[in-house]
Amino acid sequence: MPPRRTALPVLPLPSATSKAPLCWVANTADAVPAEAGEILAEHLAKMMQQTDMPNGVGGVGFDGADIDDLVAGALVQQRLLSVSPREVQKEDLHSIYTAALRYW
Repeated sequence: MPPRRTALPVLPLPSATSKAPLCWVANTADAVPAEAGEILAEHLAKMMQQTDMPNGVGGVGFDGADIDDLVAGALVQQRLLSVSPREVQKEDLHSIYTAALRYW
């Protein structure tokens, strides 16, 4: 007997006048490929603000004094680091966490 499949609930789409779907769309009308990273980063920060997400790791209570501990904790997570397209160095993680303290 084949496994029973369960249907996922279908959620109603927002009305056509709702502004909610607009927060997921970035304006790329005049963009060139070289600008893609910056456009994506700006749009993600905007979405984070619109949904009241914390502003980086600083928004959840970390500060510059915590970066070395965050790096040390990240370095032992080999199941995550092993799939990186390049070898992850301590300095890389330090730069990432420093930049992630605040996004706006």
